[in-house]
Amino acid sequence: MRACFVRGFWLPSPLFLAGLLALAAGPYTRARAEDKRAAALSWVRLAGAETCIDASALARGVEERLKRSVFPAPAQATLLVEGRAEKAADGFAATLRIFDQSGAPLGSRELSSTKDNCSELSEAVVLVLSVMVDPDGALAAIPSAVQTKPPEAEPPLPPLLTHTPAKAPAKAPAKGPRPSLGDVSSFARMELGALPAPAFGIGVAALVSFARLLTFRIEGAAFSEQDATQPGDARRGASFGLVYGSLAYCPFFLARSRYGVAGCAGAAVGAMLSQSFGLDPSERDQVDPVINANARLQTDVLLLGPVRAVLGASVGTPLIRTLYEITKRDGSTQVLFQAESLQAGFDLGLAARF
Repeated sequence: MRACFVRGFWLPSPLFLAGLLALAAGPYTRARAEDKRAAALSWVRLAGAETCIDASALARGVEERLKRSVFPAPAQATLLVEGRAEKAADGFAATLRIFDQSGAPLGSRELSSTKDNCSELSEAVVLVLSVMVDPDGALAAIPSAVQTKPPEAEPPLPPLLTHTPAKAPAKAPAKGPRPSLGDVSSFARMELGALPAPAFGIGVAALVSFARLLTFRIEGAAFSEQDATQPGDARRGASFGLVYGSLAYCPFFLARSRYGVAGCAGAAVGAMLSQSFGLDPSERDQVDPVINANARLQTDVLLLGPVRAVLGASVGTPLIRTLYEITKRDGSTQVLFQAESLQAGFDLGLAARF
């Protein structure tokens, strides 16, 4: 569902916006005192809003909606319209102001859209400006299903829209959430406590969002092998390698055009691969299960286009702690390695958001 914001009101679509603006047309009856009046348009796009509608396209859109010439030579204009489009912290925003021939203000409107592109805001600007210049003509261009006759009285011009939006049409039954891929990333990670020494590995991950509070993170990672040897005898010991995959639920997921934050909790399942060297034949190579519970916090920052830098940190605890021992030459045993009860990971990667 598309949405835009006009001074704090959430409107389901530009078509419904037309109905609401029709109710608000009364404050502009001073601009209707002379029907079909011409206007001069001054419209600018500030830095970051270059994708918004330009002045010529805006004038053309208003004239097509009103089905008449609205913006002749400035000397023939009896109204002056000033406006601008700009990049907001979350989407785009626009301001429109209208004045009479003497420069007295007749009203203003502020609009905003949370979309990543400016097409929705541009459409709303055309519609709002049409109503400001010629309410009767704009209402005639609205489908009859949403036309509303403007009030006969002419109340004082308010600074804001004060009408309560009409009741929205009943929504169609929901068909269930559709998955929307948040981002795909690759990363390098340093793991502490999972192997005999700090381990370095690589991995890939994906954030999949079904709804605002229904986001999951899927990950796979592998780490380079490292050795653990018997104290005093570096010829006897074992090499250890680690691979795992994880699934986490992310109740805190914030995705903005320039940055994002995610907080997740879940579990990792994998395998610890050990290969002995210099030991008795009875000391076999083995593959042991790894099951960890973990929590993660990550943030991302826009670099270029869809590419983002991702920084993450995680803490976890193993639910299975396999103990690795060796048999010494005198027959006694000695602990070679056991994963720490509290582990941590730090990673840096690149992601592409869709």
